[in-house]
Amino acid sequence: MPRWVAVTLGAAAAGLLLLGATCFVREEWLFGPDAFRTLTRIPIGLLGGATLGLGGSTLMALRARDVNGLRALARAMVTAAAFVPPVVAFNIGAFDSVATGGARTLVFIVVFVALVAAPLLACLRVLGRLSAR
Repeated sequence: MPRWVAVTLGAAAAGLLLLGATCFVREEWLFGPDAFRTLTRIPIGLLGGATLGLGGSTLMALRARDVNGLRALARAMVTAAAFVPPVVAFNIGAFDSVATGGARTLVFIVVFVALVAAPLLACLRVLGRLSAR
């Protein structure tokens, strides 16, 4: 497995673990002081549990160098990453009615796709080729 794939998936797993821990310990940092559900009515604890599980599983598969397991986990991360830009655009559009909301939303989505979604998709393609061998 190429080193860049392991580094990319490890960084994504670390981000997921951080997000999961934040959902359990300091959810008000992400969603405000009186929120116990996200805008899409998903309980914050469920979001934290799912991200902790995905991040921990990815780190375990990286340690074991399990290509098929990493491929399945990368597919789950790419699927989740596909939902982030529309959710962020909706949330900022619904709650942030300032003149710079559109530009800020566009910048966030472009940066997210360039730094998270595209590298995960590239990892998924490489892992798919490695598992076919």
